This record gives sequence, structure tokens and C-alpha cells, in this order.
Amino acid sequence: MFFESSAEDREKPSLTLAHYLWERDDDRDFIISVGKKNERKTEVKIHRCVFASRSPVFDRMLETEMKEKGENKLEIIDFNAEIVKIAVEYFYDRETYKNSNVDQLIDLLQFAEKYDIQDLKSKVEHVLIIKVRPNNICQISNASINANSTKLKEVCIQLMLFYMNRKLPFNEEITLDEDFVIELNQTAALPVEDAWPVEEEEG
Repeated sequence: MFFESSAEDREKPSLTLAHYLWERDDDRDFIISVGKKNERKTEVKIHRCVFASRSPVFDRMLETEMKEKGENKLEIIDFNAEIVKIAVEYFYDRETYKNSNVDQLIDLLQFAEKYDIQDLKSKVEHVLIIKVRPNNICQISNASINANSTKLKEVCIQLMLFYMNRKLPFNEEITLDEDFVIELNQTAALPVEDAWPVEEEEG
């Protein structure tokens, strides 16, 4: 005998173990200490098992005799606390990153690249692609190079050529990364059907 779920049940988001762990503040046993030297630190608590499971870099820290293993603490000085908190929420399967602005998303992309968090990187790339506009394309293009994001770089190249071909103005105040410019020029030399494979939005 088969039981069909109701429409109401189907609409409910499925909860993961990470969702349940998010509610358990008391037994978080690892600390991410965020802040530059000689500045007041912000401590972000996380479950050690969640921390290790989301990044091979984090996992190696806890497997080897690094100080992070002994102290149950990781110090981060090159990202602000806001970015680390958004990333940690993602580790608990929360999607607050979707509400981030372009600057935050770029920092998250760099965070994901540094710590080899491939699923976060892919999701942030997707959101940034949706947010590309003439006024931020140079900023996002440079970010694609800094974070080794081939997918994002290719979209930026195609869109920039799309804007140029249709004489749409875009923000040129930001100096483009030299490597990006080289690939842009190489792509611009291709036939039009290859250089601008960008579908126009309907409506």
C-alpha cells in the first residue's frame, strides 16, 4: 500500500542534520577567531564535526598535529567576521549567502577558494552571475581571476563583449586584471557567433 504525501508536506523544506545542529549552541566545540592582529577578535563557534566536514583544508588541520587541532581554534585575519559568519551559516545548510551584496559575495568566493570549499564556491558563482550588471562587471571580472573561477570569468568575458558590441556603457573606472584583459582580447578576435554566446533575457 502506498501513502501519498499531501501538498502541504511536499512544500515543507526537508531538514538536515546540520539544520538541527545549528540550534545546538551549547555543545559547539570549535572556535573560529576572526580579526587582525592587535584588534579585538570576534569568536564564531562551530561544531568540530561540521567544521571538518565542509573543507578538506579544515579536515587536514584537525587530522595533523597543527595548533588548530590542539587548541580547537582557527585564527582568520584576512576576512572579516561578517563573511566568516555567513560561511559558517552555510556549513549548517542555511542559505543566508543568497541575501549578500556583491562585495560580500566576492569575499565569500575568495574564502571558498582559499579553504577549498567547492560547493560554496559553486553556489556563490551562480549568485554572482545573476548579479552581473554594467556597473559591477569589472569588479566581478577581477574577482573571477583572483578566485580562479573559470565559470564566472567566461560569463564576464561574454557579457563584457555583449555590452561593447551593443555600445552599452559599463563602469570602466576599475582597472581590469591583466590576465582577464588578455583573455578578453583573445575572445574578441573570434567570429561573432563564438564571441557572444549570450542569450538575451526574455521580456
